[in-house]
Amino acid sequence: MKWIKSILLGLLVVLVVFIGVQYIQYIKSVNQVKADLPGESIVAETVHGPVEYFIQGESNQYVLLIHGTPGSYRTFMADVLLNHGFTIISPSRPGYFRTPLSSGKTIDAQADLYAALLDHLSIDSAAIIGFSGGGPSALKFASQYTNRCSGLVVIASTGRPFEEPSRPLMENMMMGTEFGRWMGYGTMTSQFEAADTGEIALDYLRSGFFPSEQIQTGERNDFQQFASQWKVNLTSIQCPTLIIHGKEDELIPFSEAIHLNNEIPKSSLIAKEGKDHFSVVFFEFDKSLKMAADFLNDHL
Repeated sequence: MKWIKSILLGLLVVLVVFIGVQYIQYIKSVNQVKADLPGESIVAETVHGPVEYFIQGESNQYVLLIHGTPGSYRTFMADVLLNHGFTIISPSRPGYFRTPLSSGKTIDAQADLYAALLDHLSIDSAAIIGFSGGGPSALKFASQYTNRCSGLVVIASTGRPFEEPSRPLMENMMMGTEFGRWMGYGTMTSQFEAADTGEIALDYLRSGFFPSEQIQTGERNDFQQFASQWKVNLTSIQCPTLIIHGKEDELIPFSEAIHLNNEIPKSSLIAKEGKDHFSVVFFEFDKSLKMAADFLNDHL
């Protein structure tokens, strides 16, 4: 029995050392994110309240790039869109980073905020791309402001109410703390064989998920709003629309993409075989942006 105790003790020591090393890396990583803030973003004062945004590019082909849940204006490496000749406007949605929740708590109000941001920038119209949790407000913008929305891309999202699926207890406990979330997503990204794919995912996570105090309000509000009785008149969307969705999506079922495709008049659907929500939104979001850029170039 002594040798069993020795083995268990040894494993415990290894575990403690491993967690200690991970914690040190976590502190360094989050401190680096904090040191980089607020970055190059601007806070615009609109008729609906302040909104933080970042703008890249110099053309008059504008694209509103709407992050998911969680995220921020910092989430996207938008080189693929810039290389296709677009100017990118990336706002932090209400409750995230420097955009207060009061600027747009509901999905309808967030769509109004995007229009107000365009007013502030003296831009008549823009295409809009909504990732995951950014999809509902992107859809609302396209349906409500038909004369100002030149194109729409919806990636791994839905046009009707949904509730976040319940997670196992251990996963909830891990994701309930900033360190646990950092560990969980870091472990997930390390599973990718391609170093560039894993690094893209890590950059996405570092820029949009940390520090926690910058995203908690927006994340909580998002799930409350998604489960509420919001509604988008999908048939009123008149612009060319692309829907990208993983067929193995466990968070927002593929049936939601089919629903969007059936309801939106000028829509096309790209079904990604064997891909789940995180594959489409995180690990292949650069490929999703490439599809979006090609589509918008072809239709605008």
